[in-house]
Amino acid sequence: IGGGFFTAAIREALEGGLGDLDLDGDVQVSELRDYLSTRVPEMTRSSEYPNGQVPSVVAFDPDQDFVILGK
Repeated sequence: IGGGFFTAAIREALEGGLGDLDLDGDVQVSELRDYLSTRVPEMTRSSEYPNGQVPSVVAFDPDQDFVILGK
């Protein structure tokens, strides 16, 4: 993978554009959080850990959201 699963998922989200969940050309903090909350458990799921690893996310108010990667 070249790092951990969390790092790989961030790279997918930002470099691969998969983090742009609303397809507006920007990746916002909330979109990255939502992508990682789904993707990391998918990547780490196994017979030993059927739910996978779930990253901890910090809650924030909608007015605190901002663009991480823009058009």
